[in-house]
Amino acid sequence: MATVRQDWKEPKSHNETKRGMTMELTYTKVGDYLILNLTADTDEDASLPPMGKYGRLRERFLKEHHHGTDTSMLLTGRLEPHL
Repeated sequence: MATVRQDWKEPKSHNETKRGMTMELTYTKVGDYLILNLTADTDEDASLPPMGKYGRLRERFLKEHHHGTDTSMLLTGRLEPHL
């Protein structure tokens, strides 16, 4: 397993506080390729109860009428607790 440290620079935007942050990424070497080690955050999802009727209705409403909000909440991990 190879460990690579990279400097992360956010594109210039209204939020300048994250510039200069560093992340440590780990890779696994397979043949001539380095494959990024990714893990999913499943601890939070496992503690949530199954989605009910009104959660599915809310999810459908967000997808059909507020697609940007739906996508934003999905990518930031706020959609499942919201439903």
